[in-house]
Amino acid sequence: MLEFIRKRDVEGMYHAGIPQKMKWQADAVHLKTWQDLAVFKEIADADRKTIGEIGGGVSRILPLLKRSNTLFNIEKFEGEGNGPKSSHSIKGVKVIDAYIGDSAGLIADETFDIMFSVSVMEHVPNPALPAFFADHFRVMKRGGLAFHAIDFYVESGLAEDNNTVAQRRLDLYLSIVSENPQIAFIRPPADTRVRFASDFATNPDQAMFNWNSSVPALSEKRRDAQSVSLMLGFRKI
Repeated sequence: MLEFIRKRDVEGMYHAGIPQKMKWQADAVHLKTWQDLAVFKEIADADRKTIGEIGGGVSRILPLLKRSNTLFNIEKFEGEGNGPKSSHSIKGVKVIDAYIGDSAGLIADETFDIMFSVSVMEHVPNPALPAFFADHFRVMKRGGLAFHAIDFYVESGLAEDNNTVAQRRLDLYLSIVSENPQIAFIRPPADTRVRFASDFATNPDQAMFNWNSSVPALSEKRRDAQSVSLMLGFRKI
């Protein structure tokens, strides 16, 4: 799975009752809404599994999963990526004070049946991605699944250099997963070229404007590009 969340995906999740299952509030729509829905749809039925959310912060998804699962929030609460700077406890969820990419000695090999993240992976610098994924793969059980909703800024237009940075990032995800013989995409990649399409599920302009207050350095980018989400899903063979 390497595909942008599209409007038809959101529509399908509405028809399937996913927002109701998540107790989603209609007055809080932004990109993370679509990401939460997309990730939750994939793991909502998990039962008696060990599940880890990477960088969960004040997790919106872990509290909704079945209590038969063993749940972990892999989070250091250091404010990385505009995340929380103070610890937050959730009933039935254990916190692992670690970063994926540097968790050796803190998380045992083959711990998790399912791992996921929402708006986290885009904060990992390109040079750190190989170590991040190597550690990620290490702590997954054989047969384990991973689902990641990743922020992308995508521009329209015919000029190839409009999306050079985004394309380089997508190529990294594609190569790191496809070149590892122990890892396989959950389904074949559908989007291997970065180019904005009108059927993408997008971040509302009002949300983009509000986000400028927290990360003003991206204000100019938000004027020229659409904020969309890439879904990355793979399994450990």
